Amino acid sequence: MRRIAATQMNQDFHRRYASLILVVALVCAPVVLYGVMNVHTRSDNSVAQWLPKDYETTQFYSRFTDLFGSDEKVLVSWVGCTLDDPRLEEFARLVEGSGELPEQEHLASIVQEVMTGQRTLAELRSPPLEIDRKLAVQRLQGSLIGPNEQTTCALITLGDATTDERERAVMAIREIAVGHCGVAANDLRLTGDAVLSVGIDVESDQAIDRWVLLSGVVALSMSWFCLRSVKLALLVFLVSQYCQMVCEAVIYYSGGTMNLLVELAPVLVYILSLSACVHLVNYYRAAVASCGVENAPQAALRSGWWPCLLASVTTALGLISLCVSHLPPVKSFGLYSSAGILLGFAVFVLLLPAATAKFPVVPRDGAKSRPANPLSPWLIGIANLVVRYRVAVLATFLTAFVLFAIGLTKLNTSVEPIRFLPQESRWITDTYWYRDNLGPMASVEIIIELEKDVKVEFGDRIRLIDEIQRNVAQLEHVDGTLSAATFAPTLPPRPEQATGLRQTIRRSVVNKLLLNHRDEFVQQRYFADDGGREIWRVTARVSGFRELVYEDFVRQLRERIDPVLDRAEIPASQRELEFTGTVPLIFAAQRELLDALLLSFAIAVSSIAIVMPLVLRSIPAGIVSMIPNVFPALATFGIMGWMGSVVDVGAMMTASIGLGIAVDDTLHFLTWFRRAIGNGASQKEAIEAAYRKCAHAMIHTTLIAGLSLFVFYFSSFQPVSQFGLLLFTLLITALIGDLVLLPALLATALGRCFTCDPRLTPRDEPKDQA
Repeated sequence: MRRIAATQMNQDFHRRYASLILVVALVCAPVVLYGVMNVHTRSDNSVAQWLPKDYETTQFYSRFTDLFGSDEKVLVSWVGCTLDDPRLEEFARLVEGSGELPEQEHLASIVQEVMTGQRTLAELRSPPLEIDRKLAVQRLQGSLIGPNEQTTCALITLGDATTDERERAVMAIREIAVGHCGVAANDLRLTGDAVLSVGIDVESDQAIDRWVLLSGVVALSMSWFCLRSVKLALLVFLVSQYCQMVCEAVIYYSGGTMNLLVELAPVLVYILSLSACVHLVNYYRAAVASCGVENAPQAALRSGWWPCLLASVTTALGLISLCVSHLPPVKSFGLYSSAGILLGFAVFVLLLPAATAKFPVVPRDGAKSRPANPLSPWLIGIANLVVRYRVAVLATFLTAFVLFAIGLTKLNTSVEPIRFLPQESRWITDTYWYRDNLGPMASVEIIIELEKDVKVEFGDRIRLIDEIQRNVAQLEHVDGTLSAATFAPTLPPRPEQATGLRQTIRRSVVNKLLLNHRDEFVQQRYFADDGGREIWRVTARVSGFRELVYEDFVRQLRERIDPVLDRAEIPASQRELEFTGTVPLIFAAQRELLDALLLSFAIAVSSIAIVMPLVLRSIPAGIVSMIPNVFPALATFGIMGWMGSVVDVGAMMTASIGLGIAVDDTLHFLTWFRRAIGNGASQKEAIEAAYRKCAHAMIHTTLIAGLSLFVFYFSSFQPVSQFGLLLFTLLITALIGDLVLLPALLATALGRCFTCDPRLTPRDEPKDQA
């Protein structure tokens, strides 16, 4: 296959068609740019989209929203917002209104309901409920009224909305409060799932836009510093940028949706394309010294296209393994990144040789007399030390492997949205203010399903819900509850406790009153009819759920709820208990995140382990070559485990990416090693030859790509920051694996597995340079 392809790549191709290739790239540029400019118009970072639609947890949450309406809330309060503040009612009236203000146009179609502590308290105290004020306030504490019994808020429920509609709605709510209700901007407090989703959209866009320019400047500067040529640095930079834009255009034209992970796919394609271009430039410089400037682009491509293709394919395999995840954003990232890597390969093998053919880099005077690949003394020292002390080196790495493997067992994951956002931003400080002054925002929705023909009167069913609500409220992490019983009058005693005529009459009157107001409970969204079943909802506000062991919490909930239903003699066949809401969704996504991390990495290792023996035409050689490739991910995540660091979505993807990055340099090193062996060199001489030919290029790609990515570590958006830091760490550990661990392996008897494939030796290179 390679021989046929090499034959087709004749020496005149890029020299004859360089202008045509560059013109076609320029003609396609407007189409590509259009996709780049419009790709960010479609984005979604809501919590619900983190799990697939066919996932059991997602399906039940979808059923919950069908029964009770949207769970997407905006919580609005401000400093001094109390039960006596007239601005709150004015604010609620304007949010519900239409036509009075321009901002209302963005709210009319998506605002489903506006609740306030003032309105709900007045409703509980008015006929027919007439609940004592103190008791009514206690019922609403932790949800609509704060612990001080004065601070309150507005709870706005939004319906289905696009990302842009949600963002415009949140901005309109802010403008109504500040511009029309006299609330100072610094006093306003805005939070809720809808607000945090908007925050993630805004911050993820800004995180990329804010740092991508600096990353590009760093890449260009490091390219010039490493390549020592302004022209080569510009060519590498521009070709890599074109690859990145192609990836963004593919996302747009394929109908993809941007989210905080897919935002990173074009950046990754840019960095990996940059790395590949530097390797091609390394082959180009060697070809200039041996074949001359005129023939160098074709000679470099013949020498470098195969290892670059293999590196792209293996990296794509590592990325496509992410598609086994059930998290849609992770799956999309894997798909678009792998497609971008392969398309990037097609772009740079066409554009870079064409550019160097059209704009050749002529060596300076005296450059031809210097060695094509001079090896620094310190690199010679490293090579000699690794070969001489190979047993000690391998023993050290073996110990490290064991320690890192133990660290993997200590990893923790998180997809909690609040962790993604800058901790000093208003998105977070407003959320903490709400938590401290009103109650926790995270909730568990407890769903109790009862058969309609169950032998319990309607009023007694509400009593059951009230008893369940009280029991749940006693749990350690529950700071507030709401249910249909919250909006019911003071309930009479149970039938067995109703002694005397007066209590019996009162019980009958209240039961009739509750049955007559059945439709009002439906409107309040805490009770629903679903065919032959009645669905009752209890909302529990959960504090400190980061430290919560979700399985234990669910067990505690069941221990509080099941005995109540048992005492009512409701058979198990006529009842069902389920849990949904924000907290169950987050914990389900976290479990899936860790499972996907391990599974995708295992699949990536397996896939590349199959490819490597085929490439090297030796099963033992393929197995040996995988050892330094696994090292970067194992070392990075093992250290994270020992440090107690949390793996979020930005970190989860980097394990498979790190594997692909490591394979890139491994293939180039083995290519030069095997060529030297084929020319009769000893293992030690072949290792030194590989160092001489590609060590500088490997270091250059690590510096250029690594420092370009490290820039993103300073982003205040956590997934982007962790993504940049971990990829930088993976690049450094991959370099250590390929320049220390791999040569140590090759210096032992294992190095004999890498017999020469004669087709690896280019025909146009002199033997002493091959």
